[in-house]
Amino acid sequence: MTTPTIHSVVRMLEGLPQTQQEQAAAHLRDYLAGTRATRRKGKAGKQVLKFAGTISKPDLKQMQQAIEAGCEQVDGNEW
Repeated sequence: MTTPTIHSVVRMLEGLPQTQQEQAAAHLRDYLAGTRATRRKGKAGKQVLKFAGTISKPDLKQMQQAIEAGCEQVDGNEW
């Protein structure tokens, strides 16, 4: 199925020289291969249900704040 996202990626690739198109394709192949290779099967819900409610509300709030503080950062030099 072709989506607007696919069309957008194709337009970006069309603007690149052939060598960079090939590099992008290689990166995508490597990424997809790695994603498939590292995908792990999780546990059934009933196996982890026993842990529900075991983390205190203050601890959950602290975890939420730490995640929000760390995940909402943009490093402009990363790319």
